[in-house]
Amino acid sequence: MASIKRRPDGSWPARHRDDQNREHAKHLERKVDNYKWLAAQTMSVVTGGHVAPRLSKITVQSFYDEWSLRQVWASGTRTAMDLALRSSELGAYQLGRVGHAHIEQ
Repeated sequence: MASIKRRPDGSWPARHRDDQNREHAKHLERKVDNYKWLAAQTMSVVTGGHVAPRLSKITVQSFYDEWSLRQVWASGTRTAMDLALRSSELGAYQLGRVGHAHIEQ
């Protein structure tokens, strides 16, 4: 759900709800900029690319530590995955700042 409503002061704040039903708002000066922001946010939620801001701040290592416990892996896979993460600098990055180039590296 998304909306843009004019305030008495003339501003046009945009609001949307993410896939966990949390509300996010942006207050840009121009109405058209709010529409662009809202369209991008809505698209990321619909396509599954949205990462909640609070989750994007945790490190890859802390995410991996919790996520890997829930995985059912073949023998040796956990060791290989642990080694892969330890042998790179990726574990120290914030999850929300990891891009395609980081993964390829």
